[in-house]
Amino acid sequence: MAITESELEAGLSTVAKLINAYGEKYRPVFERLEMELETKQSRFRRVESRLSIKHIESNSARAQNSNTKLQ
Repeated sequence: MAITESELEAGLSTVAKLINAYGEKYRPVFERLEMELETKQSRFRRVESRLSIKHIESNSARAQNSNTKLQ
């Protein structure tokens, strides 16, 4: 089962408290969680971007086809 963004956010908050209370020895865990969250968000943005581009291209192609049929 994949870890969700909200679980990563909660983990980051918890580890930030640990760093504050007990020092830098927990910093690598914090950085790993940050990296995982950034990777997950980046993947989502890239997919959304592609879907958006395909949607625009699809609408543009449909509009061109409609214009061609009308002429």
